[in-house]
Amino acid sequence: MADPNWSKKRIVSGLGSGEGVVHAVRDPQIESDEHGRETVIQGVEDKRLMVVESEFASVLSVSGREGSTLSEVLRNAWDSGDIQTLTKNNPTRTTGAHISVIGHITETELKKKLGDNAIFNGFVNRFLVVCATRARLLPDGGSLTDEDFQNSQGSFPFP
Repeated sequence: MADPNWSKKRIVSGLGSGEGVVHAVRDPQIESDEHGRETVIQGVEDKRLMVVESEFASVLSVSGREGSTLSEVLRNAWDSGDIQTLTKNNPTRTTGAHISVIGHITETELKKKLGDNAIFNGFVNRFLVVCATRARLLPDGGSLTDEDFQNSQGSFPFP
């Protein structure tokens, strides 16, 4: 409700490569063709990006592949917000990016998919790992309406 435009455009899923992450928060670039003509490639105005992965195991698999830059890019984004890919055909960079990742995974799958490299290179250190369990089942579920939210005046609307 605070920023509907951001939530529509800047919450994404599908971490597949480090290059894709950099592209999603890229700075504008100037490219020259073989005749010296320059073309401006537009960057992204909003450098905030929230990645929600309901299957975080796939992110661990991709980041563990030979030649994958995903782990390195996410670690550099965490450290400084300035990241780049130095590929021959499409070098891209970003400055001042703010990237957050929310991933869902079971404890068993996390232990199975988490390789030594992800532990030792600091990839996992940049995540807050939370183990959540259900305390009880609600027979009719629960819901929070927009009216409940607006009437709360900064406090949680439940006793």
